[in-house]
Amino acid sequence: MHAARIADVATARYAIEAGLIDLVGMTRALMADPYLPRKIVELQEDRIRPCVGAAMCIDGIYTSGAAYCIHNPSTGRDLDLPHSVDAAPAPQRVAVVGGGPAGLEAARILGERGHTVTLFEAGPQLGGQLVLAATSPRRRDLQGIVDCVSPAESWSTTTTAALRPSTSPRRSCARRV
Repeated sequence: MHAARIADVATARYAIEAGLIDLVGMTRALMADPYLPRKIVELQEDRIRPCVGAAMCIDGIYTSGAAYCIHNPSTGRDLDLPHSVDAAPAPQRVAVVGGGPAGLEAARILGERGHTVTLFEAGPQLGGQLVLAATSPRRRDLQGIVDCVSPAESWSTTTTAALRPSTSPRRSCARRV
């Protein structure tokens, strides 16, 4: 068994298929996305929210006694912020201002609830300060937050500088179901 920082399905699958290990533990990956096993079974691996290795989960245990996840606000707050959200009783058109981590998460949740979302971002790309942080080789995995929560089918992005929809292709693991 191996359980040290195997954060994605591809790595786990490779290690098992290559005969390097018989069993893999993916604790942090499951904290980032508790539905990871179900998404594998349902062939929805592109919708898995990846662990980005920020170690907020481990640090939180020592500083506050609770394990939180930088990529999944519901982790450690399950009673207040459920992992699954119900559909809105009356879908609406919603604007989210700011394409940083909070704006992306708000747009993702609103999209999952069935709203039509337009995300406004002043900069040339989504991610806010994460874009800068991910330029460090030590923190490049943070880009996974932006890649994962970037435009889903249910919402569009508009840069306020150019007032035109973003056309950059991005992987979306936050598509509306």
